[in-house]
Amino acid sequence: MALKKEIAAKIKDLLQQNPKGLSISDIVRKIDINRNTAGRYLENLMVSGQVEMRHFGMAKIYRVAQRVPLSAMLSISSELIMLLDNSLRIIYANEPMLTFLETTQKDIYGKNIEFTSCITLFNDSYNRLIKGIKNGLKGVEWKEEITSEKKGIVFSCHIAPTVFEEGQRGVSILFEDITEHKRANEKIKESEQRFRTLFEGAAEGIIVADTETEKFLYANSTICKMLGYSVRELIKMGLKDIHPKSDLEYVRGEFKALPNSEKNVAVNIPCLKKDRTILYVNIVTSSVLLDGKNCIVGFFTDVTKQKRAEESLRDSEERYRKLVEISPDPIILHRDEKIIFMNPAALTLIGASNFDEVIGKNILDFIHPNFRDAVKINIQNDLTGEITSTIELSMIRIDGKSVIVEGRGIKTLIDGDYAIQVALRDITERKRAEEALRESEEKYRSILDNTQDAYFRADLEGRITMANPSAARIFRFDSVDEMIGIPAMSLYSIPEHRQEILTIIKEQGGIKDFISEGLRKDGTIFWVSMNVQYTYDTLGTVTGTEGFIRDITDRKRAEETLRESEEKYRSLVERANDGICIIQDGIIKFCNRQIIEFWGGSIKEVLGRNITDFVHPAGLSKIIDRYNRRMAGESPPSIYETILKRKDGGRFFAEVNAGVVSYDGRLGDLIIVRDINERKRIEEALRDSEATAQALINAPTDSILLLNSKGEILALNETAALRFGRPKDELIGVLADHLLPEEIARERRLIISQLLEGKSVVRFEDKRDGVWFDTVAYPIISKDGEINKIAIVSREITDLKQKEEELRKSKR
Repeated sequence: MALKKEIAAKIKDLLQQNPKGLSISDIVRKIDINRNTAGRYLENLMVSGQVEMRHFGMAKIYRVAQRVPLSAMLSISSELIMLLDNSLRIIYANEPMLTFLETTQKDIYGKNIEFTSCITLFNDSYNRLIKGIKNGLKGVEWKEEITSEKKGIVFSCHIAPTVFEEGQRGVSILFEDITEHKRANEKIKESEQRFRTLFEGAAEGIIVADTETEKFLYANSTICKMLGYSVRELIKMGLKDIHPKSDLEYVRGEFKALPNSEKNVAVNIPCLKKDRTILYVNIVTSSVLLDGKNCIVGFFTDVTKQKRAEESLRDSEERYRKLVEISPDPIILHRDEKIIFMNPAALTLIGASNFDEVIGKNILDFIHPNFRDAVKINIQNDLTGEITSTIELSMIRIDGKSVIVEGRGIKTLIDGDYAIQVALRDITERKRAEEALRESEEKYRSILDNTQDAYFRADLEGRITMANPSAARIFRFDSVDEMIGIPAMSLYSIPEHRQEILTIIKEQGGIKDFISEGLRKDGTIFWVSMNVQYTYDTLGTVTGTEGFIRDITDRKRAEETLRESEEKYRSLVERANDGICIIQDGIIKFCNRQIIEFWGGSIKEVLGRNITDFVHPAGLSKIIDRYNRRMAGESPPSIYETILKRKDGGRFFAEVNAGVVSYDGRLGDLIIVRDINERKRIEEALRDSEATAQALINAPTDSILLLNSKGEILALNETAALRFGRPKDELIGVLADHLLPEEIARERRLIISQLLEGKSVVRFEDKRDGVWFDTVAYPIISKDGEINKIAIVSREITDLKQKEEELRKSKR
C-alpha cells in the first residue's frame, strides 16, 4: 500500500495539537483510517525521525519528535558530506564539500550528481563512485578509496543507505581525505626498500641479533654464503651455533658489554661454517634499538686468507720474520730488480697461483708503465740507504688487470747481499670507497643545498665552518660565505637559551626539537626549532657540532592564535551563568564554576565522577531513557527538564541542553544546565492561585506582567517597568501590545488567545532591540475556576545566546 502525504500530514498536525502525545486509538478516532493503516503511517514517521513513541504503562504514546536539523549536525563536520535522493539529485552538501566542488548551495541543490563537477574532479574514479551510489540506493553500504586526479587528493569514500523524511530513500556520501596518510605509507615503503637494498647489497656479511636472547633476527645473503647457511636457517640460530665453545664466553662478554658502550667494537674470532670448518672473520659490532628491542648489528669480513698468511709468516725462516714485522700486507723481496721472494698476500695481490710464476721475474714487469721511472728512482734511493716515502702506484696482475697499491721499500741484507724489501697495501677498495665517499658528499651537499631548513656545521670553538643556502636565506645573510667564522650561538637571541643549548649538548651529545628565538642579521627575532649533535672523526673524537634549524614562526603564530581562542572559549564558559560540563562514557571530564556551585562541593569532588551521581532519583529515569534512545539510534529532544541532586542531598529543577562535542580527540556529550528553581516556584505559585501570583509580581530577577483577557496591564514589577522605560503607575491599564513591536505584539495576542482557550503554559523566545528574552506565559485561575488573567514572566538570555554562538563556532 502506497503511503499518502496527506494522511501523514494529518497525523503530524494532530500530534502537534496534542504535544503530550496520543495513543493509536486516539488517532484512529480523530482521523478516518483503520488501526492497521495508522500503524503503518506511524511506523514510517518514526523511521524518518518525525515522530517518537514512548510507553505509558501498557499503552504506546506517540508525539512529534523534537530533532536537531540534519544539516545543522552535518555542517560542523570537517569531512566532505553529500546527501542524494533516490533520483541521484543532491539534496544537501556541507561547506567542505561545496568548497571541494567549487560551487554553492544555490548552484548545486536539486541537480543530478551526473551534471556536477564530480565527473571532472574524479575522472577515472567517477564510474566506481556512481556504482557505489546505486548500490547504496539498493541498501548496500560501499566503502573504497577513490582519487581526484585533478586536485591530487585521495579519499576514503563511504556510501550508506539513508531514509529521509516522508520515508523517501537516498544515500549519504562521506569523503575522508587520506592523501597524507597514503603518502606517508609510500615513504615508509621506500625507506624500507632502501634499507633492504643496502642490507642485501652489502659486500660484508651482516647479522642482527637480540641482545637478551642472543638469537639472530636478520641476516643478509653475504653472511649466508660465508657460513654456508640459508637465511631461513640462520634466523633460527644464535651465537652458540656459529662460534666454537672455546671462544663463546669471550664473544658473549663483548656482546653483552656493547649496549653500554658508545663506540663500535671490532674483534677477530673464528666462526663455524655449516660444514663445521673454521672461518676466520673480523666482526665490527654496534648497538641499535630495533622494534623496541636492544639489538646488535655485526658486520663480518672474511679474513681467513689473511689469518693463514700470518700463521705461515710466523712459521717462516728468520729472514722473512723482519718483513712480517714491517707489515702484514703483501711483501716482495727483490735484488737487481729480480723477485727473490713474495709472501702469500703479495701472491694473491698479483693473481698468481704459485710462487714459480713470479720468482725470478723482473719487478718492473708488474708495475704499470706510467710508474716505472718513479719506481726505478726509489730503488736507487733505497740502495743508498735513503728512507723513501710511501708512494701510490698501479700494479699489473698476471691476468692483466690493474690494482692500486701504496708501498715503501727498504734496503735489507739477505744471505750476505743487499736486496730491497717492499711492503705493499692494496688500496683499490679504499680508492673506490673514497670515490664513493666523494660522490656521496656531492649528493649530500646537493641535498643540503636544496633543503628548506637551515644547516650548519661548527668547529670545537663553536664557529661556523659550513652552512647551506637556506641558512643564509633564513638568517638574512647576503651569502653563505658571510656566515663562515661567526659563532653559531649568535644565531639565537636569548642568552639563557644559548647556555642551556650548550649544557644539553655536552650532557646528552645532542639536542632535539629545542624551541628558541632566532636572531637574524638585521636584528629581527623569529621562532626556530633546532636539532644539534656532535660530529666525530673516524677515531670517535669529537670534532665539533652540526645541526638543522627550522623557521617555525608561522606555526607559533598559529599555536598562539589557537591558545587565545581556547582561552577566550574557556573564559566564556567559566563566566556563564549556566552550568556547563563535558561527559565521556558517562564520566565528567570538564565542568565550569557554575556546575560546582550547583553541586555545592569542590572541583576535585566533581571531575571523574559518573553523571548519574548528580541526578536526583526522581529525574534519573528520564536521563537513562534519553541515553538508551540515543544508543538505539533515536534522536530524543536535546532540551528537557529534569531534577538534579546537590552534595547535601537537596534537589533542584534544571533545564538540560545536550549536544555532541569533540574533547581531547574524542567525542563526548556537551551538557548545559540551567537552574529553573525560581521559574518552577513562579509556575507553581501562578497555578495555585491569583493571590500568590500577585505576591510574586515583585520578584526582582525577572520581568513579570499580569494582564486581563483584553491584554491590559493589571500589575507589573519594577524590572518590567525598567525594561519599558516608564513608571509603574503610568503602565497600569495600558495595552501591553502598544509597548511592543507589531510582529511581537501579534504573537502575544495569539498566545493570550491560546491560554484563554485552555492551554496550560506557553513558552517562547524573542528578540527586541538586540536583546534576547526567554518568556513563559501562564493562565491565572480565579477562585470560581475561571481563567480571566494572564501572567507573563520574561528573563533576559542575551549572554547565554552569545555563549551558545561562541561554542557553536568553536566546534566548527
